[in-house]
Amino acid sequence: MIPSSSPPPPPPPPPRRPSHRTKALILDRDGTLIEHVPYLHKPDDIRLLPGVAAALRAAQHAGIQLFLHTNQSGVARGMFNLDAVHACNDRLIALLDLGPRPFERICIAPEGPDAPLDSPNVYRKPSPRFAHEIMHDYQLQPHEICYIGDRGSDLATAHAAGTRGVGVATGLDDLHAELAALSLDKIYPIFPTLAAALHHEGVPLDPGAATRVFTLDALVERRRRLAAEGRRLVLTNGVFDLLHRGHLEYLQKSAQLGDELWIAVNSDDSVRRLKGPDRPLNNEHDRAFALASLRSVDAIFIFPGPRLADEIRALRPDIYTKAGDYTRETLDPSEREALLETRAQIIFQPFIAGRSTTSLIQRMRLPETPAAAAAASTTTQSRQQ
Repeated sequence: MIPSSSPPPPPPPPPRRPSHRTKALILDRDGTLIEHVPYLHKPDDIRLLPGVAAALRAAQHAGIQLFLHTNQSGVARGMFNLDAVHACNDRLIALLDLGPRPFERICIAPEGPDAPLDSPNVYRKPSPRFAHEIMHDYQLQPHEICYIGDRGSDLATAHAAGTRGVGVATGLDDLHAELAALSLDKIYPIFPTLAAALHHEGVPLDPGAATRVFTLDALVERRRRLAAEGRRLVLTNGVFDLLHRGHLEYLQKSAQLGDELWIAVNSDDSVRRLKGPDRPLNNEHDRAFALASLRSVDAIFIFPGPRLADEIRALRPDIYTKAGDYTRETLDPSEREALLETRAQIIFQPFIAGRSTTSLIQRMRLPETPAAAAAASTTTQSRQQ
């Protein structure tokens, strides 16, 4: 251990939430907390998966201890060194914004796939050595620990250590197939996101919001199933910085047009490029979580932006909605071309005068006087999203 600063049949329904209290989570890193990048070694390439920071914050507030266990065979292969791994972990901690030491302990396993797992110096998953050390040093029982990861090796580690295990399917690999190939004598539940997995473990999260924030890859597969069932997909996009009545009515009307409403939320970087350095007021994960809490919304994903053309081509929506202050002519040309290619129906919802994030921000920044209120009320032509 290196210390550090044809689709398969659907799986059986997940088991009921455990009645015991989870005291510790051992978390995989790549594909579980952050987007999978093969042999990641550059901190700038790290992107948190949707909802991860909020989910781990909720676990912290529930008094659950967090541990990190990551296989890094790129070290053994000579592709990068341990300093690069430490730098990536430091970047992860900074992005999570959960304090200077969110993880009680971090285990980096730099060994290659041929390392003997029974060696006392090998921590590569599925070796249970790290879990056994946590049990000993923190006086925890196996049933009080849950391994969470996106690969079969993560759940094989839980199996070898005797702890519980939960899978997260981020869309990169077929975790169900991996588990079937391992022939483990136990069924492990699999969830689409870390937030949904933690909700299953008893962490107090909104169950709706916990299961509605996805990666684009996961939604591409879900879109295939939706199309095969003949169900109509409605897609919209925007910043949604401060939710207000204009947003809520717009989303309710959009949801009524089809069977599922999906929202593409602008990343923080794209919002700064579009609206200036003072925006957004709420970060991308908080904005996505807030939208996912609405009954009218079925799925959320964060896109790097500033334009949605690639995502439109990937998801091929039946209907694309936009606020009524847009027209076909004022849509971004690349997005308009993608919509035409995918034959999506474009529908403009009525614009609600006086309901915009920009006018709300201006009102909050002006002194509370009758003149200020009158000035704020004039900014009704700003984009709702």
